[in-house]
Amino acid sequence: MNTVSELRNNNKILNHLKMIKEKAANNNYDKVQRIGLVELHLTDKCDLNCIYCSYGANLKINNKTFNDFPFQSLRHIAEARPKAVVLAGGGEPTLYQDGDKNIDDVISFFKQHEISVGVITNGYKLVNCDVFDDKDWIRVSLDADTQEIFNQLKNGDFAKRLKNILFYAGSRCRNVGIGYLYNRFSLGRIPRFIKSMYDMIINELGESSLYKINIQFRPTCPIESCECPSGNYEGKLLLTPDQYTWWNGAIKQIRAEAEEWYGDTQFAEFVHNQTNFDQISERRSHAYDFKHCYMALAKWLIKTNGDMYSCVMKATNESIKIGNIITDHYDAIYENELKYFELADSYCRGVEDCCRITGVINQIVKDNYETISDSVEYGESFFF
Repeated sequence: MNTVSELRNNNKILNHLKMIKEKAANNNYDKVQRIGLVELHLTDKCDLNCIYCSYGANLKINNKTFNDFPFQSLRHIAEARPKAVVLAGGGEPTLYQDGDKNIDDVISFFKQHEISVGVITNGYKLVNCDVFDDKDWIRVSLDADTQEIFNQLKNGDFAKRLKNILFYAGSRCRNVGIGYLYNRFSLGRIPRFIKSMYDMIINELGESSLYKINIQFRPTCPIESCECPSGNYEGKLLLTPDQYTWWNGAIKQIRAEAEEWYGDTQFAEFVHNQTNFDQISERRSHAYDFKHCYMALAKWLIKTNGDMYSCVMKATNESIKIGNIITDHYDAIYENELKYFELADSYCRGVEDCCRITGVINQIVKDNYETISDSVEYGESFFF
């Protein structure tokens, strides 16, 4: 699993298709795994002030009350038998502390239960990767190529993040991601960002470490083509105006700039195989026609207080929660999962409520629900 195309292949949701069908049919629910993927928000603490934080957190350690997920309650997640857990959050997961337990203890706990682990971090603090295997990964959300820009976007120590990326690239972790949220202010810097990361790895660690690196570019919300239904962006600056003529011109310009370095064949292969740069300008269709929320049966997003949601849209817009992993019985959680799945009144309106990411996932399942075998496998990963 060494390329972005493998890591970001949305068809991996179909690795959960058998479970989704069993849960939809209420078939032996108590005997099968109860969920496929969990996104766990370990802490509300964050050392940065990202101007585009989707959770509106922007929490500084010293002046905000915060929560940390109770370490002892991790057992409730493990008992649900997920295939994979992503440690992410409205805060920075490496700042997690519950008594004497930190993020390394959380990772070890899930690995002891044979659950694959992914970590999305801003790079503030190192994670111990010694227990990682080929299915596990870590991604550092960098979003800038200079200290000046990093300060403008996040207000933090850029050099520390670069140092920690090099640590991960030199560790036993085989899948090291670097995240870059692009928008109207940073789009033009993408080629230089790729080249700077490429040169850094080669100069500091050598070519042998390049295979581990994957750079993921994502547009910053709000996105014009997305027509996002979230109320969080009302009156906010349109950060990704991808329907504007000038935007298309900027895309052509950054492509031309990147191609100037393609004389280096190895660099060209790195761009094509280990970044999603080639997909940045692709127009995506949003003509969804699914009648169920399959995501509600496949994924839990769990906040620090244990509250559970099926997607980031519901988690950030004060929607009805699926339940609470700390206090609620699995049967009660399952009842609410089914209400979201069936798009019950006041729970979800389906296509009208869906963001682009969840919409793509739901449409893939809908299009393949009756046409492929439950045993079809899309690689070995259960992340989607």
